[in-house]
Amino acid sequence: VKSCTGIINVQSSIFASLAGSGGSSGGLYAKGNLGTVNFYQCAGHVGGSGAGAAFYIDSNSGFPWYTQTPNNSINARNCIALLTTSAAAQGWRIGSGQTYSLDYNLTWLTSGAVSGGAVVGQMGTTTYSFRDWQYAGNEVHGFNADPLLTTSPPTTLAHWVPQASTPLKAVGTDLSASVPWDASRSPYSPAAPDIGPYRVSAWNGGLGCESASATAVYAVIVRRSDRAPLST
Repeated sequence: VKSCTGIINVQSSIFASLAGSGGSSGGLYAKGNLGTVNFYQCAGHVGGSGAGAAFYIDSNSGFPWYTQTPNNSINARNCIALLTTSAAAQGWRIGSGQTYSLDYNLTWLTSGAVSGGAVVGQMGTTTYSFRDWQYAGNEVHGFNADPLLTTSPPTTLAHWVPQASTPLKAVGTDLSASVPWDASRSPYSPAAPDIGPYRVSAWNGGLGCESASATAVYAVIVRRSDRAPLST
């Protein structure tokens, strides 16, 4: 997405690096004068031996999501940052000069990821545990817990559907003004919003659109707040 202004909502979407090595792999590349970019009900996953970040917010590089200009405002709500990699990856990585707000998201690092040096967050060269990440002002209502997906590590869209006992259920914030449906096209529930791209209690069996390669799986819904066509 490039050369857009106003508000861009990236909703109910999954970006995953299954075997890549950090910023060298693809994802959603946003550049130009974007204004405000909202990641709502999304998921970012670094698996295999990838050393990137589930969410990367910077002025020039990163994976799976990164911005080219430092004067944008990046917000993430009701998202999942998942690390199953064996390398030193980050759930959330913030570059200098970025305006951002992270809350009501779930971050999870498997034991293998922790052993490989993965961390919950990184700002500049400073790394953070989840407790320190919250102390720095992030994820006041966030969670550090196993999302209990159908299959982990997830390698297809179906694997991202949560189990009935998932901690993702009814712990998000109301985004109904911007998110009318989940990735399976189930109607959004403003009264008890779940975290992640699929609703826990009302999954309708659909998975959305999938584009896969040897290293990545994407399910993407991107729209401007005024619903005008995006320049891609």
